[in-house]
Amino acid sequence: DLNNIPGSESNPYLIEKSSDFTTLCKALKSDPTRGAGRHFMQRASNVEVPGTSGQLAEDGWFGVEFAGCYFGEDSGDAKVISGFSFNGSDMGDENKDIALFRKLKNGATFKNIIFSANGIEGARENYGVLAAISEGEITIEECKFRGTLLNSGDNAGSIIGYVSGGKVSVKSVDIGVKISNCGSNIGGLFGKVTDATIIVENLTSESQPPVVKGNSNIGGIVGSISGSSLRLSNIDFNNTTTQSANEAIK
Repeated sequence: DLNNIPGSESNPYLIEKSSDFTTLCKALKSDPTRGAGRHFMQRASNVEVPGTSGQLAEDGWFGVEFAGCYFGEDSGDAKVISGFSFNGSDMGDENKDIALFRKLKNGATFKNIIFSANGIEGARENYGVLAAISEGEITIEECKFRGTLLNSGDNAGSIIGYVSGGKVSVKSVDIGVKISNCGSNIGGLFGKVTDATIIVENLTSESQPPVVKGNSNIGGIVGSISGSSLRLSNIDFNNTTTQSANEAIK
């Protein structure tokens, strides 16, 4: 119950071990605000979350919505959330909206975290390393994204699969995700964006150039965008973006 734990900016809920994160996710499921206005600080150097497949996808910690502020303690070492994986081969039409968080809601903020997914494969639509879907105002600062999204369907992005309205601000973020053999609306940051404002500043790909490959609507930043505005500044992004093995998308 989030009502019984700290969560103010000066007294945040502490993530000191992996089980604290999964406990938080379970509590978010029963919280109607999804953590809005609360602060969560990761003190643990590495939080390892369980992989999931099949019917396990609907159990326990997985599939939560988030509207709080999650940040890594500024202690000189990197704070990592790792281990998330998904294989939807046995889920039929239920293998959609797949990511660490199912949906980011208005006010969700992330800072100073490395998100590293072990692999998402066989997702039907709306999938990414951080979130499947977002709505409202979202802020992501000083984070890194690593992992693979493979052999899946539509609306895939290294950060968010489908941005549905609102405003997403990305600042001082590094991308190193491989997206390969996927469907339509495949982007280096966001897969599909509708009726939203996207602001990206100081984007890099320092450790490993990201790869973005799919069938149609492929982009280094966004796969497809409609009814939206996109503002980019200071982009140093060495990525490989192809619609097929022989065709590069400029």
